[in-house]
Amino acid sequence: MDVLFLLDGRVGEWSAWAMALTRAAPAEEGRSRWAGPRDASARVALRHDGERLYLAIDVTDDAVRSGPVADEEYDGDGILVWVNGEAGEFDDDPYLAVPFPAEDGPVEVVVTDGDWEAIATATEAWAVRTETGWSAELAIPLSALEGGVEAGGAIRLNFALVDSDEAGAPGDVIYWRPEWESEWDAAGFGVVLLRR
Repeated sequence: MDVLFLLDGRVGEWSAWAMALTRAAPAEEGRSRWAGPRDASARVALRHDGERLYLAIDVTDDAVRSGPVADEEYDGDGILVWVNGEAGEFDDDPYLAVPFPAEDGPVEVVVTDGDWEAIATATEAWAVRTETGWSAELAIPLSALEGGVEAGGAIRLNFALVDSDEAGAPGDVIYWRPEWESEWDAAGFGVVLLRR
């Protein structure tokens, strides 16, 4: 297998940014502190090599903080990734949580459901600080995904950016495809075709 690029969290070699996360979900219980795209926003790019799905996340964030981002305890910045979830079941699907680490380098991918432990263990992730926030790269083996996915097939995806500017204050969440059960209700997943 040819290596497409070095997996190191730096996203300078990525050029086709297909998705943007630029608008926070409606405030829950008055907790939103999001002040606009310069406060927190992201763009996401995808590639595959027939064996792995690669994700690049380029985040603009005015206050980068490390901390946990799993199980809705958002006490740090990070990204949440839903991969191949069941259509119409977004709120019940487990996801991969990638917290921004205290130091640049590899990141431990956390899951919210034991069934996804194999996916999290097989996924490689790196994150680094940048001049405008932080960036991350992930490599998810296609063979680890539910139902298996091959080149030419399709993957259901969703992403969320977690922005936590202050310790003890709940973080805001910015979805690529809006959260279920919100005033922005929409289909829970986007579909990405893996072209050969």
